Amino acid sequence: MAARYILFRIAEEFGISATLKPQILENYESAKLYINFSTLASRANNGYEAIKVYLEKLAQTHQKMSQLYAGELIKDLDLFSFGVGSRAASIRVPTTTKTEGKGHVEDRRPSSNANPYIVTSSLVDVLLQEGKESDEMNESHQEWKRWKLKQPVFNFL
Repeated sequence: MAARYILFRIAEEFGISATLKPQILENYESAKLYINFSTLASRANNGYEAIKVYLEKLAQTHQKMSQLYAGELIKDLDLFSFGVGSRAASIRVPTTTKTEGKGHVEDRRPSSNANPYIVTSSLVDVLLQEGKESDEMNESHQEWKRWKLKQPVFNFL
């Protein structure tokens, strides 16, 4: 968040504007914010079993988490997918994680303009806290979005 602030301040100093839009031109692929995560359980021997449980939880909460990600250019908002080594899936399990039976997972859903703190806290909530905080988090995120809409817009193009 500090880097975003600095970007806008520098742009202001030079009389230009900047954008955080993930897709500024129609025919270009949008920029993404990939989140690589692991837990003690997923890095332990036979951690792939914990990863399978995480994938089930992520599939069940896909809609709610997509709202927390601000719905910014999430392809196939209704479709959740995961795959080993698949760069087209919502959640990618690296090939090394599958072959070693332990490791990390990559959430490929959020766009580059998603709030990384909200994305990370929603993953922690869903995977480790059984979703106990997600309703409260969703309310505060909606409040943040309403505040954000009132802020001035800076566009580069």
